[in-house]
Amino acid sequence: MALFNFLALILLTFSSDVVGNPILAAVDDDVNLTFKSPCGVGENREVVHRPKDASTRTVAFHTGGEFVPGPLYAGRLNRSGPLLLNNVGMNDDGLYELRCNGRDAARSELKVGAPLKVWAPVGRAADLPCHFVTLGVSVESVVWEKDGEVLLRAPGNLPPGKGFLGSPVSMRRDWMQQGDLSLKVEKVEERHGGDFFCLVTVDSSYHLAAVVRLTVAPSIPDPESTATTGTGLTSREKLPGADSCLLTGVITAVVSILITSLLMALGYLLKRRYSRALKRKATSSQAQHEGGENNANGISLLQRDAEGGLSSGIRHQG
Repeated sequence: MALFNFLALILLTFSSDVVGNPILAAVDDDVNLTFKSPCGVGENREVVHRPKDASTRTVAFHTGGEFVPGPLYAGRLNRSGPLLLNNVGMNDDGLYELRCNGRDAARSELKVGAPLKVWAPVGRAADLPCHFVTLGVSVESVVWEKDGEVLLRAPGNLPPGKGFLGSPVSMRRDWMQQGDLSLKVEKVEERHGGDFFCLVTVDSSYHLAAVVRLTVAPSIPDPESTATTGTGLTSREKLPGADSCLLTGVITAVVSILITSLLMALGYLLKRRYSRALKRKATSSQAQHEGGENNANGISLLQRDAEGGLSSGIRHQG
């Protein structure tokens, strides 16, 4: 019995004819959990989640005209209308079952991936990376999707002339040998921005190989334009941020000149103060030296001056 239950779980999880195409989402997206076979009128509805660890979690049950979230999903579900799961994460990946009066009525598979960010300017080509092990496995198909639209399917590409919003898309011819499933958008337009999903089917099982978030930037001028300036741009075109870079350079030069001038002035003042201090020290040393000298008779200058004054006073009295 245990073996039978285990095999039934594997069949339930990986059977593509039961699950159908999976719901694709990037981390932090809001996902509408849809089921092909809704419950009948008056039936009790319950939605459960089967993660990859084969456990079962109650997402929500419907009562009184609204959904009541399970213990692990409080604050992440709308209470009326479609079943919307907010801010999905990697652990939300897995199988979702709709039960009607306790019976399994429908299933949906949710595939969640962390987006890889790619930037491309308008009018240029963009390479959206996707890599998957293709050796030793039976790869049935590779599908690139965006906003629910199939952009490319390999093997067996889209019909000729079918492009992505007016721009051709392609993959490497040797993608199976190299395991490189990257998508090339020949000419990017502003409306091409958003999330791209690379989905691989192996033995009727879906694998989300990559989520690529394309950000489209303004166009970059052609450097080979005929009327060019010294920068390689036309006289009417400037690189984004050129004015701000020029202003930053001018401000930096002015600040450097001011700092240099202040340092030179400070050095000049310090030099003058140092020179004056040396002169005062020399004068003081000379005065001390002269004051300590004796006359030729061995009498100090102070004593000689005193005696001279005394002699002149005696002469004046006589």
